[in-house]
Amino acid sequence: MLTYGCLDYTKAALADLLAQDVPLNILVIVQPREGDETPGYIATQNPDRVVMLQPPFNLGVAGGWNHGLKTLFEIGAKEVLVTGNDARLRTDTYRRLTSVEGGCLFTAWTPTLAEMQRDIVGSPVPLPPQWNGEPDIGPAHLMRKWLWDAVGPYDEMFRPIYYEDVDWFYRVRLAGFRAAYRTVPVPCWHSDGGSRWYKVSQEADDAHHELFLACQARYVRKWGGLPPNEKFTVPFDGQKEEL
Repeated sequence: MLTYGCLDYTKAALADLLAQDVPLNILVIVQPREGDETPGYIATQNPDRVVMLQPPFNLGVAGGWNHGLKTLFEIGAKEVLVTGNDARLRTDTYRRLTSVEGGCLFTAWTPTLAEMQRDIVGSPVPLPPQWNGEPDIGPAHLMRKWLWDAVGPYDEMFRPIYYEDVDWFYRVRLAGFRAAYRTVPVPCWHSDGGSRWYKVSQEADDAHHELFLACQARYVRKWGGLPPNEKFTVPFDGQKEEL
């Protein structure tokens, strides 16, 4: 699980992981943020199942995911449930993601508002009033080691956030694994974390939107267009420029 501040979200997300009906060993990547109380909280949690890594600086989403996956695969993991602290998961998420035969990477999907309210009762984290749910690869996905080895890590050019997952899935298709991932109907809630913004303040909205546009522009330069209209099958079509 990747975190960057927002301790209330981390508490709820970690509780969901600890409550999975298939017991999981949990690695928490705590990105540094001034005044964040997350490290102290994680240190008090189940030491037999929860381990914390603290990089010296904010690696961004791609860098954080890479750091965690590399660490776990090097110690023998064959598959990893990748989440962030803005993901709320049902207790059967891991079991259902791993139960589908065929393919390599399965994504959970965010439910409608009504489904979220039915399945996650009394959530300690308030739901953004205009959130209505949509298919989303961000909240939780299952990464298999052999696919990671074949495709490579997330591109850390897309930092701190946005398009790192879109870029990786396009590379999966280019590598010939067209059936390597599919959506599994496991309701989960992607809250107002780093990759979602809503009317907190105009300043916050503008800052998030600028990050989004910057990474979108990087994707277009890398692949010659936005999904599903990419023109290049080699990054930058052999004409890489400094970003």
